[in-house]
Amino acid sequence: MSGSDAVSLTRSLLKFDTVNPPGRERDCARYAGGLLEEWGYRVDYHEHADSRTSVIARAGGSDAKAPLWPATASTAAAPRT
Repeated sequence: MSGSDAVSLTRSLLKFDTVNPPGRERDCARYAGGLLEEWGYRVDYHEHADSRTSVIARAGGSDAKAPLWPATASTAAAPRT
């Protein structure tokens, strides 16, 4: 991914209002999951509360084995001063 692609992706993701509370991550998760599917990943979604959606993406491997690298991402914005 080029630098300009990374900036474009970041801008696209920042357009989603995921401020917590209430956290409305579903639309952003579906968007990110769609991109991951286009890039060849197997994607599943887990909704642990209304509109609180997580994306699980897999590349190769087997569901019978534990993942080599479980990863999570969480973001928080600092208040403006």
